[in-house]
Amino acid sequence: MFCPECGTKLDKEALFCPECGTKVTPLQAVETAANGTPCVDNAETVSDEPDIVARGFILTNIQSLSRRLHVRKEMVQDVFNGYIRGMRQWGVRYVLLDASDYTYRVRGFLGGRKHVSLGSADTWADYAAILKDAHDAEVRSGEPESDYLFIIGGDDDVPMPCLPHFFDNDNDRDFDTDLLYAYPYGDEMAAKLLSQELFSYDALFYVGRLPVADDGSFSDLTDYLSRVLEQGAAVPVDTAYSQCDPHWKQVTLSITEDLNRAGLYPDYGDNLPAEIIAQKRVFLTPHVALDSQTGKQNPHAFNEQANYYFFNMHGSNAMHSEGFFGEGLHGEGWAEGMSPLLIARAERPNIFFTQACYGGRFIRYPKRKSTLLSALTGKTLTYVGSS
Repeated sequence: MFCPECGTKLDKEALFCPECGTKVTPLQAVETAANGTPCVDNAETVSDEPDIVARGFILTNIQSLSRRLHVRKEMVQDVFNGYIRGMRQWGVRYVLLDASDYTYRVRGFLGGRKHVSLGSADTWADYAAILKDAHDAEVRSGEPESDYLFIIGGDDDVPMPCLPHFFDNDNDRDFDTDLLYAYPYGDEMAAKLLSQELFSYDALFYVGRLPVADDGSFSDLTDYLSRVLEQGAAVPVDTAYSQCDPHWKQVTLSITEDLNRAGLYPDYGDNLPAEIIAQKRVFLTPHVALDSQTGKQNPHAFNEQANYYFFNMHGSNAMHSEGFFGEGLHGEGWAEGMSPLLIARAERPNIFFTQACYGGRFIRYPKRKSTLLSALTGKTLTYVGSS
C-alpha cells in the first residue's frame, strides 16, 4: 500500500502516512474527513455516528511538536483531527486544545477574548489555565462536561509539573506528576498538593499522557494513534505475564490473584523450580535474568504473546540502568530481569503495569533508555508507571 499524496510505501495496517501525515485509514471516520467533511477542533457529530459514551480534551502544543518532529504544523493538525474523527466512531468525543494557538472561550471582564501562544518559557499553570477555560465554557453552555484529559507530547511540549519531594531524600529531591492537571485551579495547587489540601477540591479530569521522546519521530506519533483507532474502544486481555523481585513475591501474588482467577496465566507445568517461578505464575529475578550479550532472558520466561504485563521490581533514574532489577534472597546479588529491548518484542496490543521506581521515566531519556517510550513505540497501548 502506498500513500496517495506522496507515494511513500506504507504498512498494510497504517492509518496515517508517516512522511506527509495524509490519512490513509479505511475507517469510515477518516474517510469522511478525506472526502471533504471539515475536520474541526471539536469533531462535530454527523447523523450516523454512535452515541457519545466518553468526552475528553486533547491538550497539546502543535507548534512545539511540529518543530521537534521536523514536520509542518498542518501535518500534525491533520493527524489529530483524523484521530478525533476516528475516536468519534467508537463513541469518544475529543476536543483539541492547542496551547500554541488558543483563544479563550470565556470572555474577559471587558468582553474580549484572550489569545495565547504558549511555549517553553511558560509554566504548567499556563497550560492548566487553558483546561479551566475550556471546562468553564462547557459548564456555561450547558454541555456535558469532559471527564478525560489526554496530553500529547513530552515535557518540552506540555510541561509536566515538577515539585519538591515530600521527604528529605538525597536521591529524590523532586518528583514529576501530571496530577495537577486534574485540578486546574491555579499555580497554588502545587503547594496544596504538598500539604494534601489539593484532595479537598473536585478533580475535573482523569489524566493520561502520550509522551513524545527527544529522539522521537513523526511516525512514532502516527503509529501509536493508528494502533488505538485500529484497536477500538478497549484492549482485550486473555494472557498475562508477571515478574517480580523475590522480596515482593507475596504481595505480587496477592495483586495478581484476580488475573489468576480469570485464567489469564498459561500453564507453565510443574518442572520449573520455586526460585524461578512462584505458584506457577510469577517469575522471579535474579534467577530470571538478562544475558548481557544477547539481551534475552536466561532462562527464557518473557511471553511475547501476552497482552497484560505486570512487573514489581526495582528501577533506577541512572541513564545506563534502564531496566528493572531483582535482588536475591540469599546473597545472590542483583540482576536485570527486564529491559526496554525486551518489551519492544511484545507482539500483541497490550497493557503494561510496573511498580518499579522510575518505571515510567521518559523526561530527557532517549527511547532505548526508557521502558515507557520503548513500549509505546512498540505494541503497548496503555502504560502505568512512575516517572
